[in-house]
Amino acid sequence: MTTYLYLDIETIPTDEPRLIDHIAASVKPPASMKKAETIEAWVRDQKDQAIADAVAKAGLDGAYGRVCAIGMAWGGDQMGADSLMLRDVHDEEHDDEAELLSRVMSMICARLPRNVPPVIVGHNINGFDLRFLTQRCMVHGVCLPSWWPRDPKPWDNAVHDTMHMWAGHRDYVSLDKLCVALGIEGKSGTNGADVAGMWERGEYEAIREYCMDDVMRTKACHERMMRAFGGLV
Repeated sequence: MTTYLYLDIETIPTDEPRLIDHIAASVKPPASMKKAETIEAWVRDQKDQAIADAVAKAGLDGAYGRVCAIGMAWGGDQMGADSLMLRDVHDEEHDDEAELLSRVMSMICARLPRNVPPVIVGHNINGFDLRFLTQRCMVHGVCLPSWWPRDPKPWDNAVHDTMHMWAGHRDYVSLDKLCVALGIEGKSGTNGADVAGMWERGEYEAIREYCMDDVMRTKACHERMMRAFGGLV
């Protein structure tokens, strides 16, 4: 029987000074500004916010962002759900993203029957989650399982991207809209753009709940869509 692994991640901006400095160095005044006094006013009044905005945006870039939460659920004969966050693998001085990634990969492999690769399922997982996880494992030197999809295509049977299953690989559909279409309870008012602020405010369990809600909604959508293809999860 096929083992389905439903996966979702949440990311936050870097907190490394060297990376923040690198991002800040690329922040320039708008090209439309020509006068010295206008540029000086921008530097004085707007540059700090422009840097903060650039750092926040870079949280979606595997070169600068980091994983703060990973949610998983299983289908087939490996039913169950798990989650792990940076705050679950920290000491008094720092959060350890490398440890988070290493533990998650171990958790996944431990659940696989006879180490048979799962079909990984997620919403826009081809466009974001898998690539981001792969990049962060590269950064930290965390070993990925031998079956981990290196560069999955939309038609790759090792990955079921619910966005592509519904909209094709050239179009986009939000998870919320997909849930509405399939008669599944939609998302709460929280979205991915809120996670960085929630992290700063210490709302760690709210992030975990949001991540797992996305996992379970994706699972419900996938199960519904698979019936159209004659598949049972």
